[in-house]
Amino acid sequence: INVAFTSPKISVSLSPDRAAALLSFEEMKAKWPSRHWRFIAVDVPYDDVLKNEKQICSLIAPLESTMDFNIATAFWFASRGSGVEIVDGSMQASGLEKSSTSLLRFASNAAISGSTAECSEPDRASEVGHAATRASALSPCTSYARVLLIGIGADEQLGGYGRHRSVYNKGGYEALRAELEMERERLWTRNLGRDDRVIASNGKDARFPFLDEDVVGFLQSLDVLDICDMERPRGEGEKLILRLIAKRIGVEKCSNLVKRAIQFGSRIAKCSDVDRFGSSRKAQGHSRHRQSNTKQGTEAK
Repeated sequence: INVAFTSPKISVSLSPDRAAALLSFEEMKAKWPSRHWRFIAVDVPYDDVLKNEKQICSLIAPLESTMDFNIATAFWFASRGSGVEIVDGSMQASGLEKSSTSLLRFASNAAISGSTAECSEPDRASEVGHAATRASALSPCTSYARVLLIGIGADEQLGGYGRHRSVYNKGGYEALRAELEMERERLWTRNLGRDDRVIASNGKDARFPFLDEDVVGFLQSLDVLDICDMERPRGEGEKLILRLIAKRIGVEKCSNLVKRAIQFGSRIAKCSDVDRFGSSRKAQGHSRHRQSNTKQGTEAK
């Protein structure tokens, strides 16, 4: 299930997360053809966010930052599982390989584009990709799965966030070790309560494979140098152990994707920040969540 947000103020229709998910979808289908894979694309107009804003805010309480709202909104709509099923993503995946510099970020030596990690995102490529998505979609569908697998815990334990690289640049691996320990200790209060409440409100049971006791115990037994290598470029050095496992099982293309947080990759942050702060540059993740500037948002509050 992949969620993407659109708004009249935001012309980018195809999110980077959608591009990455479609690429992964095609790669997994090719690698394991005997398995039945389903791709449900959940496209959310920003008006729908405003209609459900009050409920989402009540679910994340006592958290109240704009970052918490954006992340929770992405999980809330994704966990509903209502969208369209993409039958064949090959058309999109092929197009994305040609325009990967505009939609995706890869390590500098990635298998697909060889582009640098930082890339622009022109609207034209996004709109073409979105049209391809619509062309190969089936009628609307809803996932009735009662259990959702959530990837929380991978970045916190494996040095996947940009702030981890910043910590390393300032204090080396000793500082990074301390930071990752702090991340593990606060995970249950920082993320899990919020996300579990949001997902459970849609009648779904969230499971967190990266927080399995055996997985956590194994990762804690490793030295940080066995987990990540911050001397390598973005899209390669962070979560290195996970990327190596992906390559070993044959998931080559997507193993070099640069981390993009769900609120940015799904475009909810951009839609929401432009509405509430006037632009993404003016928004701060830790800022208190603001009431929408639109008439519908005011009524929703």
